[in-house]
Amino acid sequence: QAQRHIGRSLMAANGPHWCEDPLVDRNNSIYHLTRALIRIRRSCSALRTDTELPAELVSGDRNEVAYWKYHETYVPGQGPHAMLVVLKFQAVPDKGSSLYALPEGLDFDEGQALVDLLNPARMAMVVSKDNVKRLLLPAEMPEAHAAIFAPNGDLVADEPGFWMVCSDGAGSLPPLQDMAAVCETGAGRLILTWGGFSFALLVMLVVFISNWRSSIYLSVVKEATQPSGPARPGPRKEAQHVLTAAIEHTIPDRGVKVSAGGLGKVLDQMLKEHPKGTLSLVHPKFGDVDYGDLEKYKELQVVVDGKPQTVVVYTLSSELSGVQRNWYLLDHEFFEERSKRQPYPSPMTTLRTLRYFSLWNQAVAHLIQDLQPDVYHCMDYHAALAPLYIPKECRVPVILVLHNADYMGIVETDFINNRFWQTVPALRRLGVVFNLKKSAIRKYMTFEGRFNMLKAGVAYIKEVQAGHGVCAVSANYGVELKRERALFNGLPCIMALDNATDPAEDQGNTGIDTLKKQRFQAKEALQAHCGLDQNPEAKILIFIGRWVKQKGVDHIAMITPSLLRSHPEVQIVLAGPPDDACGLYAEELLAPLGPRFPGRLFVCTEFFALPAELRRGAHLCFAPSCSEPFGYVDVEFGLLGVPSVGCAIGGLGKMPGVYFRQQNADSSRMLLDAFLCSVDYALDMPDADYWEMAHAATKATFPFDTWRENLTEAYSQAITHFKPGKTEEFTLWHTSPAADKIRSEISHRTKSRFRRMSAASRMAQQMQVLDIKDDTEFLTQTVTERRVHDIMRDVMAQDMQRGKSKVKDAETLQRNICLAQQRMTERNHVTQWLMKPFARTKYLRIHAVIALCYIISPCGDTTLKAIAESEDSSVSLTDDVWHEIFYGGVAVGSLLWLGLSRAVPPNLLMASSQLATVLFAVLVPSLPESLFANNAAVSSFLALNGVLSASRLLFIIWNFNEDFHGGFQVACKRIGILESLRTASGMLAVILSYGGMEYLYRQIILVVSLSTLILLFKAPHCYCAYSLPSTGYLEGLLEHKSFWLLLLSEMLNKLASYTSQTYYDWWSLN
Repeated sequence: QAQRHIGRSLMAANGPHWCEDPLVDRNNSIYHLTRALIRIRRSCSALRTDTELPAELVSGDRNEVAYWKYHETYVPGQGPHAMLVVLKFQAVPDKGSSLYALPEGLDFDEGQALVDLLNPARMAMVVSKDNVKRLLLPAEMPEAHAAIFAPNGDLVADEPGFWMVCSDGAGSLPPLQDMAAVCETGAGRLILTWGGFSFALLVMLVVFISNWRSSIYLSVVKEATQPSGPARPGPRKEAQHVLTAAIEHTIPDRGVKVSAGGLGKVLDQMLKEHPKGTLSLVHPKFGDVDYGDLEKYKELQVVVDGKPQTVVVYTLSSELSGVQRNWYLLDHEFFEERSKRQPYPSPMTTLRTLRYFSLWNQAVAHLIQDLQPDVYHCMDYHAALAPLYIPKECRVPVILVLHNADYMGIVETDFINNRFWQTVPALRRLGVVFNLKKSAIRKYMTFEGRFNMLKAGVAYIKEVQAGHGVCAVSANYGVELKRERALFNGLPCIMALDNATDPAEDQGNTGIDTLKKQRFQAKEALQAHCGLDQNPEAKILIFIGRWVKQKGVDHIAMITPSLLRSHPEVQIVLAGPPDDACGLYAEELLAPLGPRFPGRLFVCTEFFALPAELRRGAHLCFAPSCSEPFGYVDVEFGLLGVPSVGCAIGGLGKMPGVYFRQQNADSSRMLLDAFLCSVDYALDMPDADYWEMAHAATKATFPFDTWRENLTEAYSQAITHFKPGKTEEFTLWHTSPAADKIRSEISHRTKSRFRRMSAASRMAQQMQVLDIKDDTEFLTQTVTERRVHDIMRDVMAQDMQRGKSKVKDAETLQRNICLAQQRMTERNHVTQWLMKPFARTKYLRIHAVIALCYIISPCGDTTLKAIAESEDSSVSLTDDVWHEIFYGGVAVGSLLWLGLSRAVPPNLLMASSQLATVLFAVLVPSLPESLFANNAAVSSFLALNGVLSASRLLFIIWNFNEDFHGGFQVACKRIGILESLRTASGMLAVILSYGGMEYLYRQIILVVSLSTLILLFKAPHCYCAYSLPSTGYLEGLLEHKSFWLLLLSEMLNKLASYTSQTYYDWWSLN
């Protein structure tokens, strides 16, 4: 008991649990023997004495151990004077009898019988030979047994047991229960156990049945939601001079209009409704726009990518409603090559685009420094870097208005976080391009390991304004960003700055009958304008806007055939220019549908201006956006009496309509099903409900006064909390740098007395300088949208030729294109093989390799169980100490592997883990056992195994690298399978260990570890070139309760699983 830490109160584990235990039940001989021995010892005082004498064997089996227990001073009535205890260990039954000598002082009569208390049918006999009395034990004894012999006259039967007890102590024994009867009738005592188990099983079945098919949650909005003003009462600090910078721009006096979306509309709104004061607007001067005669303001000298650049600034002014509007137009070849149809440069990976934004932000910073406004109104990411170029004494408060946070100015193809604790060349090069120090790039422009321009604005506001000044164009969008985007962790709030718009012409006073007449007339005109069939009963569904992934245009294209087939009364109008791969994909999907549904489908893939009077003819407005900051389209159509149908996300859902909730934004299938369901519901609504909804939409108001008050509050918050701080200046060069300065900035090392540089290294640095002069690209280039379009077209054509009716979604096609592009860039044959699908699934072979590493990772836990099973007397540690040491090593190992992951590429870390597995699971256990014959050696080995066991988290993290398609349900399924296989692997190892086949298990570990070790060294580029970026865990821990719930669940899981991990003690107790 002491060796195995088993409690001595074994009788406490009484029925009916003995009956339920599969190991120790009413038919188990060990239990019955233990039960009998306890009652016999209590009843027989001779067995409880300290006096015992070894029994002398005269003849018989030498495999028996026998001794006498007796009273030295016997008093009649104490029960038997002496008792013989016999223990026998033999593999086969003994057919011979045994003869024992009687010790001196024991006076037994010849022929007296001594009964075996544990088997009353067996009796020993006192025999005499040559006047010497001996005790003859019966033959045909079992191969292993325990026997206690005592005189027959001092014994009574212990009913209903099969054994006998001493008569003098039988009265003190508690009544003996009939275990057969108890086990037959005692099951009712487990009503709580059975009831709880049944209830849990029933709940699981109900949940499973009720969720057999996914539910879709629809929101039917019957009234418009009006934006609210600022909640903070009292006076505010007003900004008399505000400067804003935007690539899109409007100059009403010159008829200039450069707009690509909602930002252009916001600028129109600012020009008319901005709070009184001076409004300075900085814009680039486009080559295809006629600005008329302009006054030259000044020339700006900036350094871009190590080269001097001159920007000419022109100005013009006007005044409207107390607002002095001053425009500053920047003239440079980078700006002139842009057109108003494509105002934004792309992609971010090209050197030309990076230089554009560097020039743009430095020019804006110069004007802020010159004009010294009270507040810098920054719109999105485009000019978010400007505050970094301003000296500390010239800094100004900033508000950052998020019109669309999906666009952050990210370079998605390359990681720029440190590798092997050294700055990567891409970050050095970006510092030269943007004329900023490496510390500024790392602190202000690196998020999740990638270059991110929006991060600069957020980080600047956190630093100088304590996080006050970040705004979103709708209240719901601000809450959504704060909840779901890690970039905004640590902000006190994201202020609501809901956009405003003019109300309906009739202020919503038109009755439903008038709306119906207007709809009838507008529908007829719209059908004629778009070439649709003249059908007064038709319901026209319309979408007008940019064809991009964010707007969900690919989902509209995918459900269009189903809608037209299932609803004969439906006509569809889709118009707008495709602006990304999803828009081009939608164009290809819709192209063959025109001939199939003549007169019912109108598709225009160009800019399409539809008058407001014609828009009234639509029945519903499509709004299935994946992300929508405010949503102007639903407002514009709603004010005309056209409800919306789409997704309740961000700014959508404020106008009357039918909206679905995003339950899993990563699953295209779920989004399509929900969108189709919402459209069906909206089309099947009763006419009375529909027209009440349409009439309520015309009453919506988004007042300019509310927008103006919220904007004034944002300015006041920024001014109130502004503190310039003590940050150093981040600009690299104010004048054109010499070649040696550029070389010093981009070189990863410099020559010194203790650090020599080879001629090849110096030549490499010189070549990097030449690359700058030759405009050589340094970032990984993405597949162009035109090429993606061509590939998608070819894939769809091939699918049609093969007769495939199922259409792949755009995300799946884009993922396949990216994987194919990455496979083409790999040169090693093993790496290319690892990039192929595994067993015809969507998972890659590299994922299978990493999964295999995770499955065999419980070798450390197995080692812990093997040590716990050992019976080495030289190791005095208890079971709980073993676990404390092991899991202490796991805790330390988790921090160690996390720290290493920040600088070491994942393939090297995982390969190191596999190498350590070979060392600790195969080689070290093969050493002589004498090396582990003390507590210190075993403790060190256990702690190191704990450190190694923590590395299993690496294989979970990197198993999803470059592959998280399908959302959380796919991730849960994959993790569940991996965890089940890992647990099975651990149990198999324990079974092999108990079966004496550790050698076989070690050979399996050796083969798998070495094989995966070699393959990991040949892992694809994404596993070799990058390291784990900063996760923002500490900020998230303070803001998101889900982190605490996850931590608590891990603690409870480990606490509950402790007993199941101590296998030997668990089984020994039973």
